[in-house]
Amino acid sequence: MAISRKPVIIFRQAIVPEIDKIPSICLHDINPEQEIRKFFKKHKISCSIFPENLEHSRILFLSAGSVDKTYKHYVSRITNFVRDGGILIIQEPEYGIEREAEISIVRGIDLMICHRLDRDQGGYDSYVFPLQLKHTLWKNLDADYFKMFNGGLGGEIVSQHNVRPTVPYNTLARCHLNLKSAGSDGNTFLERGGL
Repeated sequence: MAISRKPVIIFRQAIVPEIDKIPSICLHDINPEQEIRKFFKKHKISCSIFPENLEHSRILFLSAGSVDKTYKHYVSRITNFVRDGGILIIQEPEYGIEREAEISIVRGIDLMICHRLDRDQGGYDSYVFPLQLKHTLWKNLDADYFKMFNGGLGGEIVSQHNVRPTVPYNTLARCHLNLKSAGSDGNTFLERGGL
């Protein structure tokens, strides 16, 4: 017989900021589930649909799998948007990639994506190790919150892909099946300043 113990952390429901404090958002969501668009609608957060009003938005948000032909067609506009201080958020750029791929995000920055085999029984790549706890991305998050980034009901939330930009970047957190071993080539939370 074996005994396994895991912490259970229950968060209160997220509080959506007042509408006038939410920056203008342009959304590109080709995912059939329309999860992001439904979330915005539920919380009465307005957004324009890409490419409409891109230059008048503060944030361009791409849902899983949305680096598509339409996105690539407008990569020059997106590059200018980012150069002018716009924020580009890409959710799951690796979505749908089964082997290897290189995708262009803005001119001069590509993402190298490589699917990695899960040689273990799964789950260990859901452990996340923040490398810069004082970074604003982790504000108000306790170290215990990083112990398991799973999707609940046994699902894993950390992708089974290695994703690396083709430019220098700052690693804010790391995860991998090797559980923080030296030379790990696992997923990262990345930050890139300026173009």
